[in-house]
Amino acid sequence: MGSIISVVMAAVLSYFFNKAAIKAAGNKAIVYIVPFIEEGFKTFITLALGGIVLLTHISFGIIEGIYDYFNSNEKINFTACFISVVSHSIFGVVTTLGFVLSKSWYPGLMAAILCHILWNWRMFRRI
Repeated sequence: MGSIISVVMAAVLSYFFNKAAIKAAGNKAIVYIVPFIEEGFKTFITLALGGIVLLTHISFGIIEGIYDYFNSNEKINFTACFISVVSHSIFGVVTTLGFVLSKSWYPGLMAAILCHILWNWRMFRRI
């Protein structure tokens, strides 16, 4: 139950915080701020509620994928959806692997944030 509540909270909070960050910093926020917001909310809320971090990351990717599907150009909506699910699942694996290797969530979280920044930079490198 903790993972279900945490993914809903993380998705809603990320949506509003991301919008505020983009409004304040422009599209560069997508690369340099959004990864901190999303990875932080997914991980910390899940830990606080006793959920499963990897499950929350995957579920978040599904929620973001659905959002991307309905808010992307018809030519790329399926691809955008698929990429959201896969990328957030990978960020969850990175976070969890960091915990397994170090017995602390912080190294995994920092590694996932770095991966997310690099991913967004690659995807939005024209920003």
